Amino acid sequence: MRNLLIFLASTFLLPASVIAQNLPSAPQPSASANQQDDLQWDRMTLLDPDSHVSVTSNRGRIRCTNVRVTDDGFSCEFGSIFLPPRTIDLPRSDVREVRLRHDRRNFWIGIGATATAGFIIGATGPNLGDTQSRIGSGTLGAALVGFAASPFVYAVTYWLPGHSIYRRAAYRPLTP
Repeated sequence: MRNLLIFLASTFLLPASVIAQNLPSAPQPSASANQQDDLQWDRMTLLDPDSHVSVTSNRGRIRCTNVRVTDDGFSCEFGSIFLPPRTIDLPRSDVREVRLRHDRRNFWIGIGATATAGFIIGATGPNLGDTQSRIGSGTLGAALVGFAASPFVYAVTYWLPGHSIYRRAAYRPLTP
């Protein structure tokens, strides 16, 4: 029995060790950091001006709209309900990272998910009598849970990081 186990182990593990020894050890050539920066920056010039982005610069992080990207810099508008819109202009060397935000889409996905959960809870709950059907109970549950969860969903979507579309090669954020 012991010989059979040794035979099976060597049969299955030997090809893997032979293949691992034949892998190339030299790293493959890649584009330089400046070329990658240029390619990512060129992609940013294709952004829709109405895009919602989050920009990390030497000054900090800011969320803005009305994006304008040139070869030399980045500008956008930011503001809130209480503050009038202001324009910020950043030279290209100050921009560390740009993330595309999808807050509205994520909010409606979250509301749809909570409303679906409310529909399931309402439809599978106890029967309320002959006057109300399962579909009616599910619809009522969907409306109540979707409405009640909307502040929570809004708070969660605000903190979602977004999709990174530009990151300067020299900037690598610390990860815990």
